[in-house]
Order: sequence, then C-alpha cells, then structure tokens
Amino acid sequence: MRLTDLSYAALRRILLKLEFSERTGPAAQHIFEHEPSDTIFIFRPYKTNEHIHYGDLFSAESFDQLLRKNTA
Repeated sequence: MRLTDLSYAALRRILLKLEFSERTGPAAQHIFEHEPSDTIFIFRPYKTNEHIHYGDLFSAESFDQLLRKNTA
C-alpha cells in the first residue's frame, strides 16, 4: 500500500489544531471528532512516526461513490 509523506504525529497535530477532539476506540482506533461540523475521522492504530496510507484518506463522498459503484 502506498504511503503519504504525512506522519500520524503530523496529522494528529493538524487535527487538534483544527479543534478536533481525540479519543481511542474499542479496538485502539484513533478517533477524531469535530462536533461543530459533524465530522468524524477514524484511523487504525498508527504508531506516532508511522506514515499515513493513502487508502486511509478519502472522503465520505468518495466512500459513498465507491459503495454505489460496487453495489450497482
């Protein structure tokens, strides 16, 4: 799987600076929520300096399109 140049630590700093709250899910997922915009990001348990996979970065709209394409 292709990696981005963005580390989990850098992504975390960006999201926290954008006022996302952070919590850990039941399977150690990293969950970031921004209540004012009703936005949630859920990431697998990345290590701090691990680079983010491109496959983990896509929008809900892209996900919906993928679902529609694969169920048609």
